[in-house]
Amino acid sequence: MKNNVIFSIVNRNEVALCVNSSTGKYSKFSGATTSKAGLRVICKLLEAISNDVDKYDSITVLLPKNMGFILRKESVYEWINNGGVTGKGTKLDDEFIELCKYISDMRFWFIKNKIKVSFKMTGTTIMKPEEEIYMKKAWDLFDRVTGYKANKRNIANKNSVKPEVPSFMR
Repeated sequence: MKNNVIFSIVNRNEVALCVNSSTGKYSKFSGATTSKAGLRVICKLLEAISNDVDKYDSITVLLPKNMGFILRKESVYEWINNGGVTGKGTKLDDEFIELCKYISDMRFWFIKNKIKVSFKMTGTTIMKPEEEIYMKKAWDLFDRVTGYKANKRNIANKNSVKPEVPSFMR
């Protein structure tokens, strides 16, 4: 029996999670940058889906706003044709471009093979309320897995002690 499945991607501080919204199972990836961690987890997800396409009727991939740059499948080819530089002049490294190209090519492959894989960015009008809830749950899981909130509280507690006046001001 085929099913419809939703995956939530969240990333912060060079770490990314891919959460299966139906089961709550997740995969954790790291990268040299937060974007690369997110790209790596998306690549791994698309590879897994492509190896088991008969299992799914449709797949929805929910993305955080910081991954919105992959929504336009054609962008990577514009960057490649422009020598690895974005329209705004940002120089992209080879790994970043290679990861984006794989994602773009897989998306075209899914379309050509009539496999329904859609990407949605949080905070947009196409996101359904239940999808926003899945993203919230994914962020909460991310915070638990990485200890992000605990680290943030520790920093806040350190700041509760009055700082010393800089020496040049004494």
